[in-house]
Amino acid sequence: MSRELLGIECADEVSTASSELALAVCAEPVADQRAQLALAVWQLRHVVALLDESARRGFLFRVWQHRTAALSPAQRTALCTRGAETCTVLADGLPAMSPAVQRGWDGYLRTLRRTALAWRAGDAPVNYLLFEHTHLTLRRLRVPPAVEAL
Repeated sequence: MSRELLGIECADEVSTASSELALAVCAEPVADQRAQLALAVWQLRHVVALLDESARRGFLFRVWQHRTAALSPAQRTALCTRGAETCTVLADGLPAMSPAVQRGWDGYLRTLRRTALAWRAGDAPVNYLLFEHTHLTLRRLRVPPAVEAL
């Protein structure tokens, strides 16, 4: 199978898993900001673990840069203050979730790991693909840009 077809097929699988997770999440009430942030941080931790260690800091900087691009310097400073206040968001574990959402996360994370390995084996631009996918999944999960930027 060509590299292009492999990338498209894997992207479809991970997008489907992301959408299935989003359907389970959307069947429940909208989570509060702290729970949204916890899920965003949790997802990002899983994504970063799929990267080569040498690429992780650059990836995280690029995520921050992209998510805060539309903010003014004053807004970025305020965001930094808020970020410091919420840095322990996962200290108490993940927010409560229904069995359907738990199954959705499990399937999504398994598919994401399998897909990242396939992308890497096919010499695909793993960091770029994960960068785009991370953002799209958070949008599907109803995580607003202001929370995503934290």
